[in-house]
Amino acid sequence: MSYNSNLHSKPPRIVPILQAAKALLVALCAFLCAALLIEAAIRFTPAIVPRDLQILRMKQIVYREGTIADPLLGHALRSFYQREFHWASFSGSVRQAPFPGQDRIGYRVPRDEPDRARADIVALGDSHVQGLEVDEGKTWVHRLGALSGLRVANLGVFDYGTAQYLRLLREYGIRLHPRLVLVLLCVNEPRDDLMFAGWSDKSGREGLAARVPEFQYKFCSRLGLGTSPRICAATLRAIKTSVVAQALFQWSIPRWGWVDERDPRILREGLPLVLADLDEMRRFAESRGARFVVIINEAWGFTQTDALRSLTEALRREHLLYLDLSPAFKTAPYRQMVTSDVHWNETGHSFVAMEAHRFLLRQGLLPRIAGSRGR
Repeated sequence: MSYNSNLHSKPPRIVPILQAAKALLVALCAFLCAALLIEAAIRFTPAIVPRDLQILRMKQIVYREGTIADPLLGHALRSFYQREFHWASFSGSVRQAPFPGQDRIGYRVPRDEPDRARADIVALGDSHVQGLEVDEGKTWVHRLGALSGLRVANLGVFDYGTAQYLRLLREYGIRLHPRLVLVLLCVNEPRDDLMFAGWSDKSGREGLAARVPEFQYKFCSRLGLGTSPRICAATLRAIKTSVVAQALFQWSIPRWGWVDERDPRILREGLPLVLADLDEMRRFAESRGARFVVIINEAWGFTQTDALRSLTEALRREHLLYLDLSPAFKTAPYRQMVTSDVHWNETGHSFVAMEAHRFLLRQGLLPRIAGSRGR
């Protein structure tokens, strides 16, 4: 009896599929091996990796060590935290001093600056104010203080929205007795406010604060994965621990539209929350004798978005004093002012400080604040 090899051969249609699957598996293995090698290099020999990856590694360390959970703010900067980084192409320090009257919640201060009980100006905002990409002495907040000769406090906290700015100002920032309150806004404020409102609401009704951390809730909501699925939690852990995963995530934000700034629902539901928070901040600041100014950040290169237009139009309607950085950035070499995850580098921080200083001078605010010192 003859042996027929065709009985054991694969159907012709299956062969290309198997070949494609094999090629995909090989590519995936190669990618994972490369990612592991890069991750090992970043962790054990950071001097040999690019500066932007060193910055991402530094951020992971600071976020993990220098942040605490808080039932009011969701998360906050830990007071009495200090860490220095001295790598080949990146050197910087992070120091967080306590707000007066307590020793738990802090804010970023220069390394050699003594703790202060007062500040002429406080700057509220997210990671673009906190400015971990540069040493505190080179952030736009500190540079503004140097240009104006006034005492300026950096109250920026990564991943905050306007509801958290308001709470931070009311509970802690006002303890510095500022004469001027600056708030830096990004186009993602409506989304951040919606997510924080969802977390706060569920925390009050279901005790979610003890079960799902605010940062995880916002991250899961951003990806549309709900509040506690395993995939979301695993993804968040990967981003928190792996620099490669974080770099890919940060790279994807401006390219895949994860900031939701084009979603009409986000604008429709989130923008009123932002405006209400801003109005409340203005009223609160003015009731304490401080002026209130909004700065609109041209974040992620979105210069002509519905979110940005809607935000500026709303600020005009509400008669809020604001500085829009978009026109200035349009005429500047923007890509030379940002890191790979589209946060300002030293050049960008210096540029923003000069723009803010010019605006405040034109409005006559800086001489007025300087004249009121010591009262």
